Amino acid sequence: MTRDRLLRLHFIAHENAQDGLLTAQPDGTYKSGAWGKMRKILPQVIGAEIHLHENQRAASWCRGRITAWEHAENHPGRITFTFMPDKTIAPATARRWGMEQARVWDGCDSMENT
Repeated sequence: MTRDRLLRLHFIAHENAQDGLLTAQPDGTYKSGAWGKMRKILPQVIGAEIHLHENQRAASWCRGRITAWEHAENHPGRITFTFMPDKTIAPATARRWGMEQARVWDGCDSMENT
């Protein structure tokens, strides 16, 4: 099965609970979270938008474009994304959520935990 291009990743990340989870880097980028269930989509995440939300219904309070990923320290099997904040990206919502994330593909909103 061929997938469409990954456009956006949405995550539940409470704005007031990001100490140690959302960290500014010297080059102006940020590192975010220790996100699970990413293995099969990692080849497509670079260049996709990342949106952080208070809850599944709220518009994103933080957003940017993913520039890199790495295995999360102290969280086996989880991924940390590096992204460049971009206030020109409009706050967005997603329709179909898993527990903590949603994925938006070029063809449709989709949540696939693979």
